[in-house]
Amino acid sequence: MRRRIAVLSLLLTACWIGSSERGACADQTSHTSLTPNERILIPTLCARPEPYVLRSTKVSDNAEFFFRPFPLTERLTYSANKHNYILDLKTGEKTMMAGLYDGFPTPDEKFLIVALNEDGLSIFDLKNLALAPYTDPKMKGYYQSCGIQKDRSGNQVYRVLAVTNKSDLIFQDYIVGTSGITTVNADPTPLCANLGAVTLPMLSKDGKYLAAYDPKSQATNVYTINAANGSCAFKQSLGVSSGKVDFSFDGKSVTYSQVAVASFDNDPDDSGRWMRRPKGDMVANIFVKNLDNGETKALTHFFTTNALYP
Repeated sequence: MRRRIAVLSLLLTACWIGSSERGACADQTSHTSLTPNERILIPTLCARPEPYVLRSTKVSDNAEFFFRPFPLTERLTYSANKHNYILDLKTGEKTMMAGLYDGFPTPDEKFLIVALNEDGLSIFDLKNLALAPYTDPKMKGYYQSCGIQKDRSGNQVYRVLAVTNKSDLIFQDYIVGTSGITTVNADPTPLCANLGAVTLPMLSKDGKYLAAYDPKSQATNVYTINAANGSCAFKQSLGVSSGKVDFSFDGKSVTYSQVAVASFDNDPDDSGRWMRRPKGDMVANIFVKNLDNGETKALTHFFTTNALYP
């Protein structure tokens, strides 16, 4: 099965693929057009354990902290120069969109959710960004994420999570019908208040689970969501402090960036290592973890640069 993850490495985005494409490697070492160095390199690349970096695409802007790959197509959103952008990795076409940060595509790529902070959030139709968006003024926050569920009537429900300016977690469920978008609840529901302070939350693609950093345990954990009362129950720990987590569609794997902890041995202020941009002498890499068996694989293997925002 072919799978892709986009990550930010300085100003580069990288993609990876599975083993199904490796068959083309078999006869490449004898190709007459290759240089001696290329003949040496190809067997090494073909022998790499999965996952591995396949190619890179340069982003011309100085992309800021929020950087979100599309889950189905080779596109991504990012913020730069006080604007939001969508970048098509195949064509290089860049589209400016509303808002200053946090453009988040829904898992089915039908909608784009943009944070307006104290003005709420807007939901844009990705097929036609020129259409006036649906805006929910009560969802005041940022760092939003989205999962999709079905209600008892079979309607598709978009569960959207956001973080308020007071660092509280809230969510709202939206139904898209023939008459437009409607909210399931009159007001946003507080989420995970029973856990105390957690940061960098991210919903699974089915909206049933949440990954977040817990300052008490100094680790990123996965929690099960009780949507009826907004409580969250501990499911498992990733065993590391990481950046924002992204779930696979089946919820069995996660990907995340992690700064090399050893880089902070002499840093008196390491409390923010999971969210601040690493310094020039620190290195962050991307990892993929199987939540069923605990197996973790490195996607990037950098020693002198940083990979962020998978």
